[in-house]
Amino acid sequence: MAVLRVNASRDGTLASPDADHASGRAWDAGLDVLATRLPADAPVTVMIHGYRYAPLARGLGRCHDPQRLLYRADPVRPVARRRPPEAAWAHGLGYSEHDPADGLALGFGWQAREDRLGALQGIDPAGFASVYRGAERAGAALAAAIRRLGAALPGRRIGIFAHSLGARVALAAASELPAGLLGRMVFLGAAEFAGIARERVPEAEVYNVISRRNDVYDMLFRTFAPRGAAQGSLPLGFAGLPEAGARWLDIQLDHEAVRGWMRRRGIALDPGPWRISHWNFYSDPGAMTLWRSILRDRTAAWSVESLRAAGLPGAIEPRWALMRPRVPWPRRGLAAGAEEAVQGQA
Repeated sequence: MAVLRVNASRDGTLASPDADHASGRAWDAGLDVLATRLPADAPVTVMIHGYRYAPLARGLGRCHDPQRLLYRADPVRPVARRRPPEAAWAHGLGYSEHDPADGLALGFGWQAREDRLGALQGIDPAGFASVYRGAERAGAALAAAIRRLGAALPGRRIGIFAHSLGARVALAAASELPAGLLGRMVFLGAAEFAGIARERVPEAEVYNVISRRNDVYDMLFRTFAPRGAAQGSLPLGFAGLPEAGARWLDIQLDHEAVRGWMRRRGIALDPGPWRISHWNFYSDPGAMTLWRSILRDRTAAWSVESLRAAGLPGAIEPRWALMRPRVPWPRRGLAAGAEEAVQGQA
């Protein structure tokens, strides 16, 4: 196969999700076979999901399994919903299920929800804090998986495609990996604090994608993350990490200047009605075209330095900037004071 899948348990054990394989080493065997068939210049990408997916959760069945819902290599028709029920990350990034000529995609599953009633109902602030802490352990398991990829495919740089809390997992893994092993890393709506990311900026190019459509979810992340985790900083989605250096690039996906820049290069982002969304980063086919180019075309044309030189706008609008025109804010009395407070937080 050209799409491999591996799950990490809460204790960091790596196992194949295939029911036909009782041994956790099954994905290792598949990797060894692929390593002999993979073209020397074929890309390798690890895909990492975010909160509320749980491939090994008891009693949840397949309805929260990222291997079945997100990492698919068959085309999935985009739907105009805030949370698509299914996605096809591998297909969108240019990978097929069985053709090594397209490269290798590894779907990494980790336990990103709690096995309890609150998690089943989807409203579990305490559970989110627990999952946030567990992402650190998942990062150690991811690092082990990437080291295994590096051993089987020497000389390759491993790309990362991570959504939401998956970015925290990726940053935790990067801190344990040797320089030169990771290639480009694409973070979509990263659920992590800028202070922690600043300490863990990897020896790789990072494309940190934010969106004002994601403002509500950035606020919820800040509210429900464990106390003290912020280290006095704001979530990456608020204003990115402009001080990170030459290898880090913040991109506001829904900034009009960015959309125009993309259009001039033949990449049409979704022109549909504006809506709050945590998933438009990958449910928009135009956006997936961009991430595919960055991760597959590893020439200098899509490097952070080249995109800056080509004039990709780096401006980031304040929080709520795109939402405010759609909300009938009161203008007088105490409500006006509340509005000023919101402006001050932006």
